[in-house]
Amino acid sequence: MRTIAHIPRRLTPRSWGGTERVLSQTLPLLRRAGLEQRVLTTRALDDEPIGDVGGVPVARFTYGYPEWPLSAERRERYDRCGGNLVSFPLARRLMHLRDLALVHCHTGNRLAAQCLQVARRRGVPFVVTLHGGHFAVPEDERRRWQQRRGASAAAAEGSDWTIPWGKVLSLMWGTRTLLERADAVVCVGIEEFEVARAQLRGSRVVLLPGGVDPDVFAAGSPERGRRLLGIPADARLMICVARLDPQKDQETLVRAWLSLEDPSCYLALVGPETEPGYAALCRQLAGAAADRIRIVESLASEKVPDVLAAAQVAVLPSRHEPFGLSCLEAWAARRCLVAADVGGPRWLLRDGTAGRLFPPGDHEALRALLRELLDDDTQRERLARAGARRAQEEFTWERRAEGLLSLYRALGVRWTSPLVMSPTPRSGGAPRLLGEGTP
Repeated sequence: MRTIAHIPRRLTPRSWGGTERVLSQTLPLLRRAGLEQRVLTTRALDDEPIGDVGGVPVARFTYGYPEWPLSAERRERYDRCGGNLVSFPLARRLMHLRDLALVHCHTGNRLAAQCLQVARRRGVPFVVTLHGGHFAVPEDERRRWQQRRGASAAAAEGSDWTIPWGKVLSLMWGTRTLLERADAVVCVGIEEFEVARAQLRGSRVVLLPGGVDPDVFAAGSPERGRRLLGIPADARLMICVARLDPQKDQETLVRAWLSLEDPSCYLALVGPETEPGYAALCRQLAGAAADRIRIVESLASEKVPDVLAAAQVAVLPSRHEPFGLSCLEAWAARRCLVAADVGGPRWLLRDGTAGRLFPPGDHEALRALLRELLDDDTQRERLARAGARRAQEEFTWERRAEGLLSLYRALGVRWTSPLVMSPTPRSGGAPRLLGEGTP
């Protein structure tokens, strides 16, 4: 049996984000197809050397950031979000993995470049998925990434003696040309796909959006959710399920919620903090209304449907969002969805029938929209029903798994066991791989 190696930067319940959700849902379906798979990742935020995800073995390896000196605080910050790490033990294991058929990286930068080197030496295809975006990134967000990684002058200010020796590795491994040399680049959002297809001419660029399990989220209990959050049964609730980070811009949501001046309305921010101090900033902004805000940094994934079910409105206020799995989860939970007019949410909500958009960072526009929806039960229910339909028909995990299988076949991977997915694709047609044509 030929083996597919999946390489995420990290995989840990301590910080469960979009990439982790995609892998935990997709890999078991590929396993049912008869694919032999292994997950090789680092010990970032998780020292357990072995584990599994959906029955697929996970091996974690030591790693490092090629920058000296590096404080423990800065290392953890890199671990939580966007750190450009390397792992020589992981690369060695990949080099000796038996019956390797394909390397699928779910991260970029130096770790992916290491894995591409191995794939070329092993003579197998190399695929990279851009879960977090690469091409269609707003300039202010790109600057913030650089500052976080210590790659910009602003980050280096006051640290003139820091030695960023990773630049030498990047040059040796050709990190800058990684995507051009990949056998396939998978995009999760339409804007990223269109820009990547234009810039990577001659490369195989495909669009495979995220998915959701409609049955799991439709089964959420409002009563359980309110008990978990500790809010009154008769209170109204707005919720944002996303990591606590300036990219997700919960600050704008807090300001909009405060300006409603509605003592019956509570706000829940659910997700791990990936920017140190950002949760405290949101609490501080709440001021005298702090007793009506709930910030939950650690919530088991199986409890997310319950807290979503407890809300009247789900909000994703991101400044940059390649796709937005939280949008699909709100839809599947049959909640009214509001999102910033960026990236994936713009594509998902473009016609206004399954949710509403507001200008990113504009808390006044968001406040007006929230007031309109809170006062209009009929509109909220109509939008929620339309979103639930779209989640059921267009964005199941089975559809994404079928797209991956089509890609792997196109790259020459063969297996024998047929995949038994849901009886008939809910959209009425076979899932298709989105590539050269306009989706």
